[in-house]
Amino acid sequence: MKTKVIWFRHPHDGRNELLRFGLMRLHYNGVLTYAELPFDEAFKYGFSRVITTYPDIRHLSFLVIKKNATTIRCVVDNEDSFALISPLIKEVDVYFCSGYNSDFFEKKQFVKPYNWQKEQDIIWYKDTIDRKINELGDHFYKIKKFIPIAPNLYHNVPLSWPMRKFRNIEHRINQVIGRGHNFSDVYKGFEIRYAFLKELRNKKLKYDVTLNDSMWGWPQHRINLHSQLKSLHSKGYKIHSALKWTDPVIHDGSYMMKQDNNNFPLQTNPIDHPYEEMLAQSKLAIFACGFHWGWRNIMMFSLMVGLPVVTDRLLTEAYFDMNEFHLLQQEDHSWSSLETRLTEINEHRWNDIKLHNQHVYDKYMSPDSVASYFMKSLGDF
Repeated sequence: MKTKVIWFRHPHDGRNELLRFGLMRLHYNGVLTYAELPFDEAFKYGFSRVITTYPDIRHLSFLVIKKNATTIRCVVDNEDSFALISPLIKEVDVYFCSGYNSDFFEKKQFVKPYNWQKEQDIIWYKDTIDRKINELGDHFYKIKKFIPIAPNLYHNVPLSWPMRKFRNIEHRINQVIGRGHNFSDVYKGFEIRYAFLKELRNKKLKYDVTLNDSMWGWPQHRINLHSQLKSLHSKGYKIHSALKWTDPVIHDGSYMMKQDNNNFPLQTNPIDHPYEEMLAQSKLAIFACGFHWGWRNIMMFSLMVGLPVVTDRLLTEAYFDMNEFHLLQQEDHSWSSLETRLTEINEHRWNDIKLHNQHVYDKYMSPDSVASYFMKSLGDF
C-alpha cells in the first residue's frame, strides 16, 4: 500500500510551495498518493481542534502522512527563523523548521548575535527566546531541519470560460463527497514557473549589483549597505539599487533611531526591468539580514540562478551545509569589502560560480529533492 500524504490547505502557507510541488511530482510519478483537503477538516485526521482556532498560522503547513497503520501529524514551519517557532508544536508528532538554529533547539540557549548588534537591537529576541524555551523546550525533540525559504513558485494558469465553469462544478462536487481539491492546474503552474526560473540561468552578465530593498530589520545596517552601493555607483560600477522606508518597530530597536523618511528611498540607477531578470544578470547578489536573522527567498532565488552571494553570517541552518554554495558570509557593519568582492570576479569566474551553485541547488533544493528528504525524514515512524 502506497504512503498517503494529505495537505490541509489554508490561504497563508504559500511559502511551502516547493515541498508542495515536490509532493505533487512524487504523486504523478506513482511514488506516493497525495491529496489536498480544506484546513478545517484536519481534526478528522488526528489533529486537535486547537490548530483550526489558533489565531496565527501564517507560513505553517499542516500535513498527515499515513504509512501502513501509522498516522503522523506534521507541521512544516517556513517562518523566517527559529524565534517564531509556534506553540502548535505541542499538537504534532513532527515539526519541520526552516529557520533551524542549533544553539536554540539543541543547547536551549540564546544565539550568537552579530558583533555590531547592541543590547537594544536584540532585547526583544532575548525575551522571546527565553520564554519559548521555557514554554516549548520539552517539545524540541520533534523538530527536524528543513530548507530555506524558496523562490516564489506560484503561477496562475489561465483557463477558458468553459474550463473555469467545469472546475467550479467539480470543486463543489468534491466538497460534498470529500474527495479533496483538484490540484492539477496548480501543478501545471508550478512547472511553468519553475521552467521560467531555470531559464534565467542562461542570462548574460550585464550589471554589477541589483538590489531592491527596504529597511526591514536593523535598518542602520541596510543604510550602511546602500551607502556603500551609492559610493560604488559614483566610482562607475553598474549598480541598480533602491532602499525604501519602513516604519520603525520594537523588534530590532529601530523605534529608538532618529531617521527622516524624507531622505528615502536611497537610490542609484533605477530598477527599470523585472527585478528577477536584472538580478540574474548581476555579478554579485548582496543581502543584509532581516528581522529574526531569517532567510530571504530572493537569496535562494539568486543561488538557484547560480549567482555568487554575499550575506550576513547565517544564524539559520538548512538540512544541508549552506557552505557548499559559493556563499560569502560576512559580519562587517560597514560593508567595506564589497568593492574587493566585485573585483575578484570576472565574467569567466562568474560563469564557473554559477554552474557550481546551480548544481548544489539542484542537489538539495529541487522539488524532487525536497520532497524526498521530507519523506525520508519520517522513516523512523
